Amino acid sequence: MEQQLDIKNVRLDWRTAFAAALIIFILFGLGTKLVMSLNMGLNSDMVGEGIEAMEIWKHQNYFLSGYYLPSQDTFLFTELIPFQLIPQILTNYDPTALKLMTFVEFVLGVGVLGYVIYMVTGEALHSLLFGALMANVPAEGYQYFALPTSHTGTVIFLGLILALLIYVDKKVEGEAQKTKKGKKVRSTKILWAPLIALTVLTALTVLSDTIVLPWLIVPFILVYLLFVKNKSNTMNVAVAAMAAVSVIVYIFKTYFIYNWVVQDVLSSSAAADVPSTVGLYFTALAALLNQGLYGIAQGFKDFGILEVASLLAFLALAALALKGALEDKKNRLFYGVLLASAATMFAMWMVSDYTIDIASTRYLTFTAITVFMLIAMCFRPDYRIYGALALALLLISAVFGALQMGDLQQPNAAEYGLISYLKENNQTFGYGGYWSANIVTYLSGEDVIVRKAVFYRNDIKPWMWHSCERWYQSTPDNSFILVDNSTISDTGREVVGALAASLNASEAMHYDKFVIYPIQGFHIAPFQVQRS
Repeated sequence: MEQQLDIKNVRLDWRTAFAAALIIFILFGLGTKLVMSLNMGLNSDMVGEGIEAMEIWKHQNYFLSGYYLPSQDTFLFTELIPFQLIPQILTNYDPTALKLMTFVEFVLGVGVLGYVIYMVTGEALHSLLFGALMANVPAEGYQYFALPTSHTGTVIFLGLILALLIYVDKKVEGEAQKTKKGKKVRSTKILWAPLIALTVLTALTVLSDTIVLPWLIVPFILVYLLFVKNKSNTMNVAVAAMAAVSVIVYIFKTYFIYNWVVQDVLSSSAAADVPSTVGLYFTALAALLNQGLYGIAQGFKDFGILEVASLLAFLALAALALKGALEDKKNRLFYGVLLASAATMFAMWMVSDYTIDIASTRYLTFTAITVFMLIAMCFRPDYRIYGALALALLLISAVFGALQMGDLQQPNAAEYGLISYLKENNQTFGYGGYWSANIVTYLSGEDVIVRKAVFYRNDIKPWMWHSCERWYQSTPDNSFILVDNSTISDTGREVVGALAASLNASEAMHYDKFVIYPIQGFHIAPFQVQRS
C-alpha cells in the first residue's frame, strides 16, 4: 500500500515562503509597470531614438551624417543600436514598440544589477528582494525609469561594468596564496580578457552617456584609490584603463565630433539657489523611492494611512540596512562605491544644469537604485523582522500600483487629433517649436512632417538640437507654422503673429491647444553652424 502524505507534518520553510512572495511581487509589479509603460505619453525628447531610426533606415542615412546630437547623451551604443533600432524598423516605427523596448531595458537593468548583488552576497534571496523593490517603485517615479531618454540602457551597461569589476576582484582573491605566516600573496598575473571587455564597455558607455561618470566610474576609482589597501596588479590596470579610456572618449566626443552639440553642464544658478535646489533634489528622489516620502515632499497632499504605513516601513528598512552595512566588513568596498555614487551625484546636482525642473529626476534614478541595492544586500534570511517589514512595504507599494491602473488615459490624444486635422486640411509640412516638432513627425510616421525651428519676427531658422541638416535642404512651397499655445509665452505669440504677417500667412487654423498658420513660397535657409 502506498504511503499517505501526512499534510499535518508538512511545514513551509520561511526562506521558501519569502522567496515565493518576492517572486509574486516581482511578477505583479512588472505587470503593472508594463501597463503603465504602454499608456505613458511621449514628447519630442522621448521619440528621439524613433526619429533617428527613421533617419538611419528609411532615409538611408546609416551613419547619421549631419545629425546634431547632444554630446552628453547620444544613447547610440547604450540604447539606440542594441535595443531600439531593429524593433523600430520591424514595426514601422511604432511608438508602442519604443515604449515596450524601454520597459525591456528596465527589466534587463534590474536583472543585471540583481546578478551583481548575487555576485557580492552569494544569496539569491537578496537579488529577489532587490527585484521586488524595483518592480514596485512608486508610479510617480517609475516614468523616470521607463521612458525613453531616462538613461535606462546606461543602467544595463553600468551593471555589466560593475559585474566585470567584481569578477576580476573575486578572481584575483581566489588565486591568492597564503604564506606560512598566513599572509595573502596575490598573483602578479594580469587577467587580460576581462580587462579588454571592461575597457570596451567603458568606452561605449561613456561615448553614449556621460552620466555613467558620476554614477559609477568616478566613484569606483576614488574609492579604490583612497580606501583599498591591498591592491592587485589586475585591479590596478582595470582602474587605470577605466580612467584613461573615460578621459580619452570624453575629450573625443566633446571636441572632435563636429555635429555632436556640446552642452555646458556647469550652472551657477543651481549653486546660487541652494534651498530650492536641495528641495527639488528631495522631491525628485522621494518620487523614485517611496510614496510616503513623496507625499511629504508634496506638502502632505493626499497623505493618508497608506502613505504613513509605507513611509514607516521604508524608514525602518533603511535604518536596518544602514546598520547592517556598517557591520558588514566583508563588503565595505561595495557599500563605499554605492555611497560615493550617491554623494557624487548630489554634488553634480548642486553645481550642474541637471537641476532644471522635476524632469531632472531621471538623473537620480541610479541614486535610488543604490538605496534599493543597499536594502536588499543587508537583508539576513534569519532576521524575520527585516523580512516582514520588506513584505509590508511591498504589499503597500503593490496596492498603490493597482490603484494607479484606474488613472490611465489615452496617451498623446492631442497630438494624434492634430495629425488627423492637419491631414484632412492638406497640411503635411511645417515648422514648429522643439516640443511640437519631432513628436508630430514621429507619431504620424512622417505623414505630417514638422521641423524644429526658431521663430523671429521676419524669418524662421533651423533649430539644431536633435535635428539633421538634410531636413532643411529641400522644403516644399506650401508649409505652415505650428504653435502650441500651452508652451508659448505672450511675447512668443506676439513674435509669431508678426512673423505670420510678414510671410503673408493665410487665416489661422485652430485645433485644441494648437494654432496653425498656412504659408506659401517660404523656404528655410539651411544650417549655418559655427563651432568654437
